Amino acid sequence: FLYFIVGPWLLPPVVGNTHAHRSTGQQQRIHAQLVMSLEVDKSSSYAAAPSNDSAADSAEKAQRKIAVEVRSRLRRFANEAPLTPKWAELVEPLRLVAGVAQQEADRAAAAGPSPTEAAPAGGSQPEKATTVWERDQVVVRVVVEEGKINLLAKSLREFKEAIYACPGKAAPPEMAASAAAYEQSLGYIVRAALTAVECVQTLNLVSLLEHVAMVLARSLEADFNPTPADVAMQECTVIHYLRLVCAQLDRLQSGDSVAAKMAELAIVPMVLKHLE
Repeated sequence: FLYFIVGPWLLPPVVGNTHAHRSTGQQQRIHAQLVMSLEVDKSSSYAAAPSNDSAADSAEKAQRKIAVEVRSRLRRFANEAPLTPKWAELVEPLRLVAGVAQQEADRAAAAGPSPTEAAPAGGSQPEKATTVWERDQVVVRVVVEEGKINLLAKSLREFKEAIYACPGKAAPPEMAASAAAYEQSLGYIVRAALTAVECVQTLNLVSLLEHVAMVLARSLEADFNPTPADVAMQECTVIHYLRLVCAQLDRLQSGDSVAAKMAELAIVPMVLKHLE
């Protein structure tokens, strides 16, 4: 029910950007940032393919390097106290991982809808759902293989709780940019992970639903009216979380309990008010 209500309203994925799809120039800037972060020199296969290698070989090497870096950064991710120096060190690694996830989602969207990102016309279910190992999405696969989904979701929830506890329910001015980047990046990584049933099956869905309910309730209290700059913040992104979970309820053993928890938290009425 919720899937069909909110589906048409939802915007395409955004990470720290007010535009739904990146321009070529924006993609090139992300590409360059990743190259610098990986410390690949001009003679490497990522910057210029050696003459004896095919373009396909060069691209494969680049993907392997990106996969290694993504895994390394996600392995080092820790649940640091929000708005502390240790927490601030997590912002840039998360931003780059989210950038990779965004590019992978863009490629997948260009190739056609994934089983959980969109249903065929008429609302029918996809014929086949792929596993994370059959999809060309490194970030999602690493989140599954490293067992990080619960840590990521827990950190996101605790971050929002800390922000709501701040004066004015906002990060201090000197931390505002880092806080926004952290929320946008971590929020998008969680969203990308929820496209994989393997993540949804291992996630503490009760905790996620409580997080969603908290964000929706706070938004309604504040009479939140999103601007284009807000589409990557939790006040908008939690709707995507609900959609992705609801799209996979029939593949979860806990599907009935998830639906019951949503009813207990009055999530559907809050979503309807939120969308107004």
